[in-house]
Amino acid sequence: MALGVADIIFYSILFFSLYVQVFLLITYIEGKSSKLKSTEKNKISVYPTAAVLVPCWNEEATVQGTIESILAMNYPKDKLSVVLIDDGSKDNTLEIMRSYESNAQVKVLSQKNQGKHVALNFAIENTHTDFIATLDADSFIDSEALMNVVSVFDENPELQSVASSILIHKPKNLVQFAQKAEYEMSVYVKDVLARIGGLHVTPGPFSVFRRDIFDKVGMYKKAHNTEDIEIALRIQKAGYKIGYCSNSYVYTVSPDTILKLFKQRIRWTYGFFKNLNDYRGMIFNKNYSGLAFFTLPASIVALTIIPFVLAFVFYNIGVSAANLYIKVSAAGIDSLIPAFDSFNLYISTKTIILVLLYLSVLGAVMIGRHMSREKLNSWKDILLMILVSATVAPVWVIKSMVDAARSHQSEWK
Repeated sequence: MALGVADIIFYSILFFSLYVQVFLLITYIEGKSSKLKSTEKNKISVYPTAAVLVPCWNEEATVQGTIESILAMNYPKDKLSVVLIDDGSKDNTLEIMRSYESNAQVKVLSQKNQGKHVALNFAIENTHTDFIATLDADSFIDSEALMNVVSVFDENPELQSVASSILIHKPKNLVQFAQKAEYEMSVYVKDVLARIGGLHVTPGPFSVFRRDIFDKVGMYKKAHNTEDIEIALRIQKAGYKIGYCSNSYVYTVSPDTILKLFKQRIRWTYGFFKNLNDYRGMIFNKNYSGLAFFTLPASIVALTIIPFVLAFVFYNIGVSAANLYIKVSAAGIDSLIPAFDSFNLYISTKTIILVLLYLSVLGAVMIGRHMSREKLNSWKDILLMILVSATVAPVWVIKSMVDAARSHQSEWK
C-alpha cells in the first residue's frame, strides 16, 4: 500500500526523533565507559578567587534564599564574593540586598532599570576575581556546586565557561512536576552534548566563566532577551570551549501556571531563533564540531517539525471522526463494538516505532534522574512532561516562530 504525504512526513519525524535518542544514548555509554577507566580523583591545590553575580528585578520573594545559599557554599570564604545588582526593582528587593552589606563577602550595586544584560555587565566591570559566576535571583545553589565546577576548570584548562545542572526547586503542582522531569532529562542531554562540543547555552541559573573571557569576546548583549544563548555562541565562535559539570546542582523556581510557562518558553524559543539567525554561519562549519553538526541542525529540525506534528494530529482526529460518523450512519451504533480475533491481531510499524521512541524518552529521563540524585520511582511527572510536550509545546513554538518572523520582541519578565 502506497504511503501518503502525511504518512511519509510522520515516519520521517519518528525516524529523526528515534535517531537523536539513540545517538545520545550511545554517546553517553561510550563516555561513561571512558570515565570508568579513570580512578584518580582531582584535588584542587590552590583555590582561585570567584564572584557570584546575582542580577535582580523585583525578586523580593526569593532573593534572600538565593543569597543564603551562596554564603553557605563549601568554598573558602576569603576566595568567594557575592555581587548583588538591583535593576531598578519596584518592590523590597534592594532593601533585602542591603541588609547583607555588613557581610564582607557581599557587595551591593544598584542601577535604574535597563535589563539583565546591563546589570550583569555593571557587575563584571566592578569585579576582578579569577572566575565569575552568574546566578538568577530565583535559584538556590547546592553547597558543592562551585567547588565541583572549579574542579572541572582545573582538569580542563582549555575551558572558558562551564554550565551546571539545573533542577526544579520544590515542585508543588502539575505544571511544575511536568517541568521537573524535563529538567532532569536535560541533565543527561547536556552532559552528552558537552562531550561532543555541542552546548549552545550557558544558563542564567548558574554558569561560571573565566574572568578574562569577557576581555577576549566582550560583555553581555541584550541578544533578544536570551543573553545566555548569545554569549555561549559568541565564545565558541571565537574558538573557545564550553564545558559542563553534571554534579554542580542549582535549583530554580519554575513557572507554576500554564500561562507563565507559555510566556517563558516563548521567550526562550524566540531568542533561540533570533540568535541562531545571528550566528547562522556556524551551522555545518567544521570549526564548531558537535554544535555545528548536531545541536544546531537537530534543534532546527526538531522545532520546525512541531507544526507538522500538530497539523498531523488534527488531520487524523478529523479523519477518524469522519470515518466514525460514516460507519455509525451505515451500520448503526452496534458497529462500534469490536469483534476480537487473535488471528487478525495486528500491530502497525508506526505503533512499534512510537513505543520505542517513548521508551527511549523514558530512559533519558531515568538516566538524568539518576545523575540528578533524584528518586527513580516517580512516574507522574514523566507522564505530565509528555502531555505538556504534546499539547502546549507546539503552540508556543509556533507563536515563537511567528514572533521571530515579525521581530516581535519578548520581555525579560
